Amino acid sequence: MSARARNPFHDFRRPKHQRTSSEDSHDSATSWGTYHNIEESYLEPSPVSSPVSSNSSSSSTISSSAEPNYPPVLDRSLGLQILITHPSDDHLLTTFEDTPWQATSMVLTELDTSNRMPPGAMTPPSTPNGHHRSLSSLSVPYPGSPSILSKPYDNTNDLSLNTPPRPSANGKRQRHISFAANTTTFMGDASSHGITHYRLRRLVRMFKKSPWFLKMLFIFWTLGMVALAVNAVTESRTGTPSRPGWRELQRRFSQREYAETLCDPTQGEGFVNQENVWERSDGACGSSHLLYRFSKTPKEKYPEIFPEFANKTVFIYGDSVGRHLFDDYCRYLGMDLERRPFPNQNTTVIYWEAAVCTQPQLNFKVTHLHAYGFANTSDPATMEIVKQAFPGGPWDFETRISRFFDEALPDLKPDFVQLNGGAWDFLYMYNRDVKFRQHHDVIPKEDIQSFQRRLKELVSFVRVRFPDAKHLWINPHWLNPVDLNVRHAWAGAYHHKAPLNASEDSPLLPPLFTPRRQTQHHHALSMAAEETGIDMVDYWKIKDSFASEEYFAGVDRVHPIDAPRAVMVDMLLEKMHRWFAYGI
Repeated sequence: MSARARNPFHDFRRPKHQRTSSEDSHDSATSWGTYHNIEESYLEPSPVSSPVSSNSSSSSTISSSAEPNYPPVLDRSLGLQILITHPSDDHLLTTFEDTPWQATSMVLTELDTSNRMPPGAMTPPSTPNGHHRSLSSLSVPYPGSPSILSKPYDNTNDLSLNTPPRPSANGKRQRHISFAANTTTFMGDASSHGITHYRLRRLVRMFKKSPWFLKMLFIFWTLGMVALAVNAVTESRTGTPSRPGWRELQRRFSQREYAETLCDPTQGEGFVNQENVWERSDGACGSSHLLYRFSKTPKEKYPEIFPEFANKTVFIYGDSVGRHLFDDYCRYLGMDLERRPFPNQNTTVIYWEAAVCTQPQLNFKVTHLHAYGFANTSDPATMEIVKQAFPGGPWDFETRISRFFDEALPDLKPDFVQLNGGAWDFLYMYNRDVKFRQHHDVIPKEDIQSFQRRLKELVSFVRVRFPDAKHLWINPHWLNPVDLNVRHAWAGAYHHKAPLNASEDSPLLPPLFTPRRQTQHHHALSMAAEETGIDMVDYWKIKDSFASEEYFAGVDRVHPIDAPRAVMVDMLLEKMHRWFAYGI
């Protein structure tokens, strides 16, 4: 087969007998017709000449004469490119895609005088200087009968020109093609429908030829992305305070609130500064001084200054350290205390009552329920010690929390759950060691594992019971290792002879709050809490900023006094603020 027969673009014109009167009139009016035979191996100029009018560029015609052959330009990946000189010193760059019957484009490019070619010469598209001045398009309506559909135009104001739709080889209508006037290359900066359509067809062919498992993988990936998009749209419209939607997050970011959410001032190493608030050593962010602001702000302005606390409820499940924090909330925020007894409970049971503090201007409520630590009361041997050493009851958190909200406070739904404990674990171990005359410088491994397991079960329980609330664990605080008076007080019930002198130590009294045991217990609970993923505040680290007499008062070796407690209250209010305002 000859090269002419192999090339579908062997002629730019239809045969004479196939041409219409409109096409003849178009050619005679615009003279856009120096038609050439194109071979795959060379470009042959056709000596055709037309009169040139000097009135305007729009009425100019292309004249060509016989010129020497120039090197062919043929790129199998990008298409065939031909440059045709124009008498107005413009060159007509025509690009053919190297696939049958695809749309093509033409860009009129002004050449530098040094690169100017004789009229009608066909040259390779050597990098022309200057910017593109005008634009037109070429299409191949049908095999063997290509024609130019666009007309010369004045590009003074127009930056692009679209060609009318034209049919493709399969009979479908192709969309318009548009190029920017300052396009530098056909395949580089141009973003036309022709190129997009060409690349899309290549992707479709590649997909059809790919193995079946790749096709299935692509389909599942596409379905997954659609599902994620639908879920994102749904969450953006149905955001909650705990999970704010995208629109809410955009609003917060636009108000520059995001900077506060990126850094938690309660985390990391630091110290208690002269303002009695926790300060991070890295200085990344500072406290909001919420405790100070609450104490100095008139209560009538609470809704204006602290709107995030409005209509919120905090539930504290903790030992006497948590109860002291509850008392501080009520005192510092000017809250009203209300006690609610359990139904059908005539006698008072220690640590078994419902107390609620309410801030009337904000309708902000805080309630507390006593926790007995993490001794495994399902074990009969453990239960025997607990019954004798622990007042009140029931002692397991499953029963206590369920009855607390089902019977005493059915109208409250916590938004923030604060958990703490640990001191009663020492009470349980100490009473057991006194009873069985045991002496442990370190806590037995079995006890550590039991405490860790019960802490994880507590976190899981409150997550199921209060799924929409924020859950926070407070790491155990430092207990005073000068504990002789506590060891006498806690062991009195188990002495087989007269009580010892409270000022004297005795081999009958096992270790209690030794630094070694405290550190072991603290790290064990901290590790267990970390494994659950719960948010945490570390009470332990506050002790390093206080002397012993500044941390404990009198003979109380268990409970911190006002100054360290105020630091912890400020940190907890910071956690509440971050949750109520930002959902973090």
